[in-house]
Parts: sequence; C-alpha cells; structure tokens
Amino acid sequence: MENLEKSIGKTSGDLKSSNIDRVDNEQEKIAKIVSIDRSKPFNVEEYLGEGWSIYEEDSNALNIDNVNMNDIVLRSEKTEKGRVRGKDQIYKLKEDNSIRMDINFFKTLFENQELIPEEWKDGSKAYFFDGSVLKSPKGDRFTMVLKYLDDEKKWNNDRFWVEFNRDENDLSVCYKK
Repeated sequence: MENLEKSIGKTSGDLKSSNIDRVDNEQEKIAKIVSIDRSKPFNVEEYLGEGWSIYEEDSNALNIDNVNMNDIVLRSEKTEKGRVRGKDQIYKLKEDNSIRMDINFFKTLFENQELIPEEWKDGSKAYFFDGSVLKSPKGDRFTMVLKYLDDEKKWNNDRFWVEFNRDENDLSVCYKK
C-alpha cells in the first residue's frame, strides 16, 4: 500500500507493474463507518450512577464524528513482566499522541453491537476506551471496557480501575491519524 501511496499523482505510464500487481492481489477492505452522536454531552451519572463524572478526555477523539472501523488500532503495551498498569498504558498512549477512543464511541458500539467487528468476539480479550477517564464518587479513576463473553455469546460492558494491571490481551481502542 505504501508503494501505491507514493505513486499517487503519477500517470498510469509511470506506475511500475509490481505496484499494480500488489494492488490487484491485496484483499479490498470495505469501509464500515460508525457515526457517533455528539449532539449532546455524555451523561455519566445517567449511565453509571450519581457522583460519577468525566475526569479527563482525549480532545482529539471528541472531534471524530464518523469512525472508519478499518482505521481502528488496538494497542497493548508490553513490559518485561507482560503486564502494565492501566494508568501507565494511558500515559504511554498520550505520549505517543495516539487518539484514544472515548466513552461516546464505547456507548455507540455497545448500543449497536452489530457494528462491533466479528474478530473482536474473543473472550480472551478486553477492549478499553481510554479516551475518557472517569472519576467514581470515591475519587477513583476508571475507563470503560467491552468484553465478549464466549460462554454466554454476548457483549458485557464494565468499568476498569486504572490502577489495575493489564496484560497483552487488554487492548486500548485507538484511531489512526
């Protein structure tokens, strides 16, 4: 694909046959666009209960109204021990300028589960929406997570304390720039 991108703007006579063969042999991805309703702010108290609030949000994610699911990147930070604290994962994603998808995207997917990619239906994995860090009534910080329950054949949503460890199957849902 990189060769194709470099060749944009050239005439067809300038394209090398190897680039054309590569394009012909690539599996074409069909764009699946998910629209996020951002017309009103997300009401955390209505969703999680009294005293909950948004502690921090990724402002870049808040500017995305339409998500091409082909541009979702699932990130997992690995350490020598194979685990990383949730807050360290979030810090690393911020440091890398990753666009961390937020609670509005989480809510859109959970309420429209047919939009969740089939390959995410893996009960060994959890999908974190680190673009919204939530504050509990006690002051603890959490992010929302989706997990497919293999035995029940359904999606579960939950909140996950940012102080807890994550492993390589705990994936942060991010968006390509």
